[in-house]
Amino acid sequence: MLGTITRNTDIKSETKLLILAKRIKTRFALKGVFFLAFVVGYFLSISVDAQQFGFRTIGTKDGLPRSQVNAIYQDSLGYLWFGTKGGLVRYNGDAIQFNEIRDSLPSSEIWCIHQHDANYLLVGTKQGLTRVSNSGIVTNFSYFNWGVKSIQYIKQKDIVLVGSNKGLYTYSNDGIKLLGTESILDTAIITAICDLPDGSILVGTKKEGIYKLQEDEFGKLKVERIWEQLKTIRDIKTTQQGDVWITDLILGVYMSRKGVLTSLEDKVGERVNYINRIHIGEKTGKVYFGSWGKGVGIYDGDKLTYLDKINGLGDDVVFSVLEDNEGNPWFGTLSSGVKMWYGSQFKRISSMSGLPDNNVRGSVKDQNGNQIITTLQGVLVRKPDGDILFNKTTGYKFERAGGIVRFRDKIAIAYYDGAVGILDPSDYSLQVYEPDFKTNEIMSVYYDKEADRLLAG
Repeated sequence: MLGTITRNTDIKSETKLLILAKRIKTRFALKGVFFLAFVVGYFLSISVDAQQFGFRTIGTKDGLPRSQVNAIYQDSLGYLWFGTKGGLVRYNGDAIQFNEIRDSLPSSEIWCIHQHDANYLLVGTKQGLTRVSNSGIVTNFSYFNWGVKSIQYIKQKDIVLVGSNKGLYTYSNDGIKLLGTESILDTAIITAICDLPDGSILVGTKKEGIYKLQEDEFGKLKVERIWEQLKTIRDIKTTQQGDVWITDLILGVYMSRKGVLTSLEDKVGERVNYINRIHIGEKTGKVYFGSWGKGVGIYDGDKLTYLDKINGLGDDVVFSVLEDNEGNPWFGTLSSGVKMWYGSQFKRISSMSGLPDNNVRGSVKDQNGNQIITTLQGVLVRKPDGDILFNKTTGYKFERAGGIVRFRDKIAIAYYDGAVGILDPSDYSLQVYEPDFKTNEIMSVYYDKEADRLLAG
């Protein structure tokens, strides 16, 4: 749909219903088609400019501990885990689980989630690292109480690196130990860890930039500062092709391909900064940017588009992003909980592109996937690729179209001139029926499936 209708009045209290129950005599002999005439205190039209996106919301009313969601992770069993400012929970697709474990965590403020063993998750909190099993059993490490911002399993080395507020550590069954690089990484605030196909490791810090860790020919760990113009690192991610994506809080987003660093600004023509998190979609190949103030940026390799509060995201501050196994994007926000984006962006349609009139009253999709839009100057049928099948120039007697609804295998349209149109999607022929009683205008239609009747008002 091109917009949403919101009603600020109680229809039952402010609408006088008059059921006339007079059958329309038509050549189709449609059974059970009735007119419901009523007086509505007002009618809120749909604006073609109100471009909305489809979002599913999981918030505190659904069991989320807090509305601020710092981390989203999908485990090997397919469950989604949400790390909030008030605890860690698991989502099974229907309900929130494990809300009770928050009291067992070293801190209820969750910063990151990672899994390298199918039996448990490693969870970084404001006050240390914890391990959570698939059944919700929590194991803490009381001797390690530094805030943990990043966790990464390095497959080629078979080690888990833990980035904390006080240096870079390793995790194993023996516990947590300082990696000991004899560099700034032993004390710096570690914000990001990323392993590369060549076996090297990139470590991002809050203030000291990016460091590359690599063993020399003698097996000794070598630490090297790279890309010195970048300092305030928030996240580092790599694609399956080996491209490295980096976000600097101030300077913006950069991409390195075969060691050559380029700014996303050079590609899209605008500064992309204040980014909290990067996520590479394995299924779609898209790059997602969770920002502080601009919602979510989505880069498809050609252009950058945004999802924000205006078109349905609910919040312009996004702390976490995940594309799940089915390719669905999930966003963790500052104050609106978790948002799952299931809609696609609509291209703006106006009178300049074939719309009969910019005053849009309704929109549905038929069984062919074509979009039918009603306006005050006619009806538009538009194919998914944008081609127009017909508009007001078709020359219908009635053109001031209002509400629209799918009715059996056809489409019913209300006309302000006091009639109802039945559109047949098989050939897009339109039959318009006038009631056998006097009415000034008809603004809306509704299909009562249970009674198999069409109501118009």
